[in-house]
Amino acid sequence: MTDWLTPLTTLAETLARDARPEAAFASVENALQTLLGHRLFTVLLCRPGDEVERIYSSNPAAYPLGGRKAFAATPWGELVLRRRQPFLGPDRAALRWAYADHALIESLGLGSAMNVCVEHGGELLAVLALLHEEGYFHDPSQVAAVRAVTPILIPGLRTLREQAPSRQARPSGVAADR
Repeated sequence: MTDWLTPLTTLAETLARDARPEAAFASVENALQTLLGHRLFTVLLCRPGDEVERIYSSNPAAYPLGGRKAFAATPWGELVLRRRQPFLGPDRAALRWAYADHALIESLGLGSAMNVCVEHGGELLAVLALLHEEGYFHDPSQVAAVRAVTPILIPGLRTLREQAPSRQARPSGVAADR
């Protein structure tokens, strides 16, 4: 995280020109790729009933848009959705604890993850997921870097929550019928 100004300036310039939620998600993904690195980035919109819906994915083939998961009764759900604490999983054992789809994650060569909440006015709007090789995400300063950019996503997340529940942000080239 040596050059933080350039990716944040690029992010600000992009959002000044494009107010679509998709632009915000892609810009934040690009900034975090430059600042931290990641091999998978997703945005999970919080829905009623402790359900999350994937509205952005850097790998829509493996993690398609619109995928929904209910986490109410899981330890991950208690930590992230109820207590609104970040999850920092440095290894495959941590991913097995957190995610039912850990086999898919591991098959993609991923072995560490972090989840960071996007909150506004006391309301949980979304959870960001960043994944990388085992051991890559391990430092609370990495969580702090992600947390620092989450406010940029608030307008787009609010827009999507106010629209029809099935609306998903789609990166360029991703089919709408996925």
